[in-house]
Amino acid sequence: MEFLNVVVGAETGLLKGVDTEKKTFTNFNSVHSASKNQEVCMICWKDKTQSNVLVGLRDGTIQDLDTKSGDIQTILNCKESEDGDKVVIRGLCTYNSCLVTCLSNGRLTIWSESEGDIKTWQKTMETHVGSDIYKMRQNPSKPNICATGGKENDLKIIDLDSPEQPLFKAKNVPHDWLNLRVPVWVTDMQFIPESDRVVTSTGHSQVRVYDPKIQRRPIKEIKYDEYPITCMALYNKRQVIVGNTHGNIALIDLDKGHMVQCYKGVSGSIRSMECHPTLPYTASCGLDRFLRVHNIETKALISKVYLKSRLNCLIMSDKWTTTDKIQHKTGDHQEKKKSNDISNSDSENSDSEQLWDSLEVVGQKRGSKSSSLLQSNKKHKNK
Repeated sequence: MEFLNVVVGAETGLLKGVDTEKKTFTNFNSVHSASKNQEVCMICWKDKTQSNVLVGLRDGTIQDLDTKSGDIQTILNCKESEDGDKVVIRGLCTYNSCLVTCLSNGRLTIWSESEGDIKTWQKTMETHVGSDIYKMRQNPSKPNICATGGKENDLKIIDLDSPEQPLFKAKNVPHDWLNLRVPVWVTDMQFIPESDRVVTSTGHSQVRVYDPKIQRRPIKEIKYDEYPITCMALYNKRQVIVGNTHGNIALIDLDKGHMVQCYKGVSGSIRSMECHPTLPYTASCGLDRFLRVHNIETKALISKVYLKSRLNCLIMSDKWTTTDKIQHKTGDHQEKKKSNDISNSDSENSDSEQLWDSLEVVGQKRGSKSSSLLQSNKKHKNK
């Protein structure tokens, strides 16, 4: 298997590994077995080695994908018989060799693997975090902490060691200027490193910052565009990247409280995005079937790969060995462009100087028509 920068999941149930430098992709599963019922809803790395990927499908099946060999193994089904087709998986992560799943109906379950020759996954703990969940996300620096949120289901922070009661439960903002209740619609969240703060995005185009140590309501709210924000990625401690249903991607500064810059070239709703942990690159995918990699600082579109299917989710590899090559290419291109601009400007300056040197200096003659006319006018006035 070739080196892969990004692993992407599609609505058709296909898992695709993408090489962003060569702009090629590989299907891990067969195209003939693809179906809408096998839609890839969630995807995450199994461990820090990033050799295996855990995949959550629409029917509740959890699969284990080996990216090196391409083998896919079904390990469990997190849905129950009474769950209908509308119940889908909204969160998937690992904690202490356990598997954590969260469904859209609010059922959060911790699974542990049994010991023995035949390994099976059994429920260790199950709790309910509210209905209509849109996202569950794990804190990377504190794996035992997770956050959930959804439609009319505000932000909750949960400790997986004792998930019965949430550590923090957000409170809705005050009524608007018409004294009407503000609807709740949490679509995504991110944990700010080295702090207890959490950033959330809403379906009402808002980015909110929560600090559990200060208050239950958000300490800051930033409005971006007028369309629902579908996903969000953390760039650094003070900046996040958001994408909405209109295909707009922007970098938001949480301290300044406004948009810093936007990234063009996208058409269609953004479904998922992620930032590289050490390099200034962000990958995004959505309904237009393209995977795009942007340079966050320069706004340059580094790679664009057509993947033939509507895309739902993605994860980036930390071992981005091709980034340096791409960076050198873009840097060499910019240096060449600058040198060409300088040489062109120098040639234009020399040409203009030669042109001005070749022109004769034109002076006013004593016996010109203008001077004679002025003298005749003066005589006429004196008379």
